[in-house]
Amino acid sequence: MSKAKVVVNIHYYEGALLETTRIYECLSQNKIIVSEESADMDEYSELLPLVDFVPVNDIQAMVEKVEHWVSSDVARKERNNEIRKGCADMPDMFPIISEIVFGTILSLMMIFIRLWDTSFSLIQI
Repeated sequence: MSKAKVVVNIHYYEGALLETTRIYECLSQNKIIVSEESADMDEYSELLPLVDFVPVNDIQAMVEKVEHWVSSDVARKERNNEIRKGCADMPDMFPIISEIVFGTILSLMMIFIRLWDTSFSLIQI
């Protein structure tokens, strides 16, 4: 992927969800992405300025976007700069997600400890 000028994301089946893991990986490497729209695009509005979306099955639109980015070094470099800036402006979700995960694990541990204590007190009776 490091040598790619453009990454194309085409869905395997109709009504597919957006492949955000793949898209974020490409964006983290400052790659231009041309992707088909997805059923859940409204959940990822932060990607609209960073990814060139085309309608599903619109082959002509896909080809035109890819040709544009491949054929113009100047436009491609400008777009790479926009992507870099856009990614830098995105909120870092890792601290939020890790806090949620840590809180969930802590809660589950507390429940397990209470159940463990309860089971031993029942055995002793």
